[in-house]
Amino acid sequence: MAALHAIYFNGRWHGGFPGEESFYARHVEAAIELLHAGTYDYLSLSGGRTHPTVAKQTAGISEAEGAKQYAIDKGLLNADDDRIILETCARDSMENLYFSILAFFQKTSRWPSRVGVVSWASKGLRFHLIACGMGLGGRIFFHGVGDYPTQTSLERACAAEVHLNAALTDPSCIPPDYRLVDPLLRGSEFAGKRWSRMPDMFSPDEHGNNLYMDAVKAYAAGNPKVLQLIDDVENLKPGDGWRDIAWPWL
Repeated sequence: MAALHAIYFNGRWHGGFPGEESFYARHVEAAIELLHAGTYDYLSLSGGRTHPTVAKQTAGISEAEGAKQYAIDKGLLNADDDRIILETCARDSMENLYFSILAFFQKTSRWPSRVGVVSWASKGLRFHLIACGMGLGGRIFFHGVGDYPTQTSLERACAAEVHLNAALTDPSCIPPDYRLVDPLLRGSEFAGKRWSRMPDMFSPDEHGNNLYMDAVKAYAAGNPKVLQLIDDVENLKPGDGWRDIAWPWL
């Protein structure tokens, strides 16, 4: 899975941070290199229409669709490569991983035995914490790509990672009694970010989120257990409840 951050359209990257365009490209390139090397059987290009402010400039396409077009434009992929999965709904890192697995199920009618993640090198701990919450221990592999191009962007990224990772754990615990309290990003701050990243056709609140998740349920391919999983995760609150989620790949 390549966790995407901006939308490629008409030869440019839109919606990201200035100066980071070459890194967005490199994430796509590195993921395709892993696919061509046979490291993985499929590649999920993961990212929704998470930049409403640039929707008019990008014709309303998703990050995933833009990434595939970038790869085609650069001669990295054939347009009809059946190994590419377009995951067009994810709004944050947790959904990049989670929805990519669901999209893999939709395509293959099975669950992956191993899952690779391509993202910024600084996001390794974030994705491993999320993988803990999803029961992916022993089958998650992180491929960090790219450092930040300026001092300012490095400081911003590091501070953001500390803030996010601290929210997923209980920092009051001392070794060896570590505790994860929100590895699936269920806190209100995370929910608010997801809602703000939905297309304008959805209201930026819980009602709009519910409608959005109805679209996500297409990934369940009509499987009742997967439909229930989607509802269970959406209804989950921060705390220890994540341990009770019945992940179908376990």
